[in-house]
Amino acid sequence: MLLLGDLENYSNEEALEHLKNIFGLTTELDNYEILVASIDEGGYEGYSYMLLLDNSSGSYYENIASHCSCYGFEDGFNPQETSIEYILSDSFSISDYYGKGNSAKIKDYIKCQ
Repeated sequence: MLLLGDLENYSNEEALEHLKNIFGLTTELDNYEILVASIDEGGYEGYSYMLLLDNSSGSYYENIASHCSCYGFEDGFNPQETSIEYILSDSFSISDYYGKGNSAKIKDYIKCQ
């Protein structure tokens, strides 16, 4: 699992627990393998990106969420089907709150898998 943003220093287990907590999830992640998780919680606003592999179908999904000072990431888990071709394309980009080049890091990670 590639962990970016505020998750960079987490273990995979800690990251999974954190994701469940901030999204208010219980079993929703059980059918997925998390390939990439990026959380930039920021101050008044934050962004989240996850690339998921559905264990039963082999399909890829993205979950993109944001928050502002009014609410958090709760109710932000709504995976949308995607493809590796899209992730590797020039069209792919994620919000990069801290300017760390996370889109490029994700592409590099996927290329190595």
